[in-house]
This record gives sequence, C-alpha cells and structure tokens, in this order.
Amino acid sequence: MVSLAVYDFVGEQIAPEDGPVAVAAKQRGLRALEDNPEISLLAIPDAQVRPIQLNPIVPPPPCVPDPCVENPPPVPRPFPQPVPESPPLFGETELYQIQSQMVLQCESKRDRFALLDPPYEASHGDLPGIREALSWRDRFDTEFAALHSRGSPCWIRWRATRGRLV
Repeated sequence: MVSLAVYDFVGEQIAPEDGPVAVAAKQRGLRALEDNPEISLLAIPDAQVRPIQLNPIVPPPPCVPDPCVENPPPVPRPFPQPVPESPPLFGETELYQIQSQMVLQCESKRDRFALLDPPYEASHGDLPGIREALSWRDRFDTEFAALHSRGSPCWIRWRATRGRLV
C-alpha cells in the first residue's frame, strides 16, 4: 500500500491509439468508473486513511530453566513479528489532485455527484471546525460536489450562485 500514488486513484486519459496493454495500465481508479452509467456517487475516503496504533503484542516472560535438570533444552527463539503495511500519507496537494479529478468527471458526465472530504488535519486536528472545511470547499466551484466534514455534524454545500451555506 505504501507504493500507492495519486495516479492509482485517478488513472490516465486513454488515447485512441493506445493498445490493450496501455488501456489496461491507464484505466484505473476514477478512469475505471468513467464509462459505467450505473455510477451516481463518487467518494474516495481511502485517499486519507491513517493507520491506527494497535495494542502491541508483549511476549511472555522467559522461562527460568529448572535447576534440577542437567541439560535443559535451549530456549526457543521468538517468532519475528510481521511489519504492518502502511497506507500512503497524502498531503493537501495530492488530495486536491484526486478530488479535482472527481469533480471534473462529475461535471463532464453530468450524471454523478462527488462527495469530498477536507484534509485529514483539518477535520482531525486539535480544533476541527467549519472554517477549515469551508476553506477547502471553496477550492471547488461546482454544483456536482458536496463536502462531508467529520469535524462537523452536518453536511456542507456551498451554493456559488447565492453565496450562502445550505
């Protein structure tokens, strides 16, 4: 998962001269959904997934060999602990690239709607609030997207025509 990039979430425009191998490589993420007429809502919450710290596994205390046994068996080596795979940590620039491609697809198709998330730090920081969410939403001037903010218990949609919250 660490090797995931914006390209994996977005894909690439397919040219008419592309062969089947190039089409397969480019048609990923949002591009894979582009020609599906059943899609009506686009959301990519995995672009901001953060790993959580699990409770560490504490090995039991080592056994004390019995002093009455002459040749005690050797103490077995502990099993190696697997290293958990981490997701990529995208910043605001990468998140904006992904979400702007979502909005672009919704505007060009006109049959789907994008559900956007503010940056992770804005909704999970010390003071998550509506100001950070609104400043993120202001980057997208469209009627084909809405912002869902975890820091706020409401849905936020900005109407550019009236300039007020709905």
